[in-house]
Amino acid sequence: MVQISRWKIFLIVAVCVYGFAYSLPNVVSSEARGFMQEHHMGWLPHKTINLGLDLRGGAHLLYEVDMKNQWGEIRTVLLSIEIINLGGRPHSVAIGRDITERKQAVESLSKSKAEFEAIFNANADAVV
Repeated sequence: MVQISRWKIFLIVAVCVYGFAYSLPNVVSSEARGFMQEHHMGWLPHKTINLGLDLRGGAHLLYEVDMKNQWGEIRTVLLSIEIINLGGRPHSVAIGRDITERKQAVESLSKSKAEFEAIFNANADAVV
């Protein structure tokens, strides 16, 4: 049987209780949060955590697109688009990441793998 010292058990329970208390504002209603603040429960966290649209079931789009840069080169870009609310109005935020070199490296690796497999399979002798 596993023996766990008492201080480790206490530490684990304390971290779990703190995690529950920290996430409490996201679980209770705004009226309950107001009640906690009015009745001097200020030691409890009262601000909610913004979970983001993807964790709330909202819109988070991820595209892989080919774009032309200012020098006329075609680059592969991973485009992340998220819709956020600012002042009660929806706005979109887009972040692009150039993945051209990564795509070229993956293509090169798959090509060299295919060449290696062809050479390996064509060899009738055992390779050690």
